[in-house]
Amino acid sequence: MTSTWHVARVVAALIVMILILVGNVVNIVVIRKAKTIPRNARYFMLSLCLTDLGVGAAIAFTMYPLATGHWPYGDTACIAVGIVTHTLSVTSIIALLALSIERYLAMVRPLKYSLLATKGRAIAINAAIWISVTLFSIVISLIQGPEFFSFNANQGTCVAHYELPKYRNSAFFSAIVFIFIPTTVMIAIYLVILSSSYKHARIVTENRNESSNRSTNPPPPLLPSSTSSLPTVATPTIDMEHTTTSRNNTIVVTMFIVTGTFVICYYPYAILSLYTAATGNTASPAIAFAVRLLLRSNSFLNTFIYGYRYRFVRAACTSFLRCYFLKPRSRVTPDESLRTVHLSNTHVSMIVEHISEQET
Repeated sequence: MTSTWHVARVVAALIVMILILVGNVVNIVVIRKAKTIPRNARYFMLSLCLTDLGVGAAIAFTMYPLATGHWPYGDTACIAVGIVTHTLSVTSIIALLALSIERYLAMVRPLKYSLLATKGRAIAINAAIWISVTLFSIVISLIQGPEFFSFNANQGTCVAHYELPKYRNSAFFSAIVFIFIPTTVMIAIYLVILSSSYKHARIVTENRNESSNRSTNPPPPLLPSSTSSLPTVATPTIDMEHTTTSRNNTIVVTMFIVTGTFVICYYPYAILSLYTAATGNTASPAIAFAVRLLLRSNSFLNTFIYGYRYRFVRAACTSFLRCYFLKPRSRVTPDESLRTVHLSNTHVSMIVEHISEQET
C-alpha cells in the first residue's frame, strides 16, 4: 500500500508538472503575439504565465523527495523552495487583482484609463509586484524563523507548518489577506465590469441596427438639391466600436472564468490551512496531498481556459503539437533540426497574427 501510494503521488505530480510547463510555454508564445488581447492585459497575462512556469519548475524538485521520502538538497534549499513557492502563489494572486483593476479602468473609466495606462507603467507595475512580493516572502521567512518552512514528506517539498501554535496567526493572516479578500474584490470588480459592458454592448448593437436600417432604407430627401448635403452614416465607426466592445467583453469573461478557477483551486487549501491553524490537527495524507495538488493544478488550467475562449490559441496549440510531436521521426543534422524549430516557431507566430487580424 505504501509503495502504491508513493508511485501514485509521483505519477500525479509528474503529469501536473508536464502540463504546467508545456501549457505555459505555449501560452507565452501565443499571448505575446495575440493582437486581439489588449496590450496591457497581455503583460499581466504573461506575468501569470511566468508564475505558473515557476510552479512547474518547483514541482521538479519534489520528484525525488516524493519517491524516497527525504529531502536531499539541504536546509538552505528547503527554505529557498518555501520562499519561492510562497512568492509565486502571492504573485499570481496580486497579478490577477491588478489585471481586474486594469480591466475595470479600461471599460468603466476609459478616459482615466487612457491617461494612466501606458506600456511603461504596465511593465513597471508587474516588476513592482514581483520585487515587493519576493522581498515580503523573504522578510516573513526571517521573522518566523528557520522552522517556518520545513520538509513535509507527504508533499515532497518544504511547506509552512501552520499546525505549530506559533505560526497559527500567520495562517489566518495569509488566508484572509492573500486569498479571501483579493478574490472577493476581483469577483466584485468583474461583476461590475460585466454589468457595465453588457449595457454598453446593448447600446452599440442598437445603434448598429439603427444605422443599418438607415443605410438600407434612407429617408426621401425634402429637396432634390439637398441630396448631396445629407449626412452619411458612420457605419464603419459603429462597426469598429462593436468589435472593440466584443473583444473587451471576451477578455473580461475569460478573466472572470480564470478568477473562478483560481477560487476553486485555492479555497480548499486556504480552508484546510485555517482548520489546521485553529485545531492544531493535520488532515490525512491523502487529503492534504490532493488539496495541494489541486492548488498546483491551477497553473495549467489557464491553458485550457485560453484555448476554450480564443480560437487563435487553439489553432496555435494545434500547430505547435503538429510541429513538435506529430511529425515522423527522421535522422537530421543539427543545422536541419535548428532550422525546423525556427520554422515551426515562425509558423505558430504567423497563425496567431493571421487569426488575430481576422478577429479584429
